[in-house]
Amino acid sequence: LDPNSKEDIQRLDADSIIKELQQNPSSAAKKYRFSNLFNTHFPLQQAILLRAPFEVISLLLSIFPDAAKEWYFDGERFCKRLPIHTVCEFGASLDTISYLL
Repeated sequence: LDPNSKEDIQRLDADSIIKELQQNPSSAAKKYRFSNLFNTHFPLQQAILLRAPFEVISLLLSIFPDAAKEWYFDGERFCKRLPIHTVCEFGASLDTISYLL
């Protein structure tokens, strides 16, 4: 899914993500190459970029809290960012912002 596509953001299936994490929690601690990012990243960052609901973000963080401390390279802005920067930029819920802090 492309975080720059409104259609892809709407297609995000939070229930399937939660089910996958419950069946395979170790997947939250692995880095993947997502098509929209230059380097490999934890699923938390992709979930944030896709504006996943709080339930997905909180589950990812409860399984692998170190992902919140992981810098990633933002290719559009050519800078490094933390997940907290992205949730603030995208206007995430106060619950999501608080959970990342």
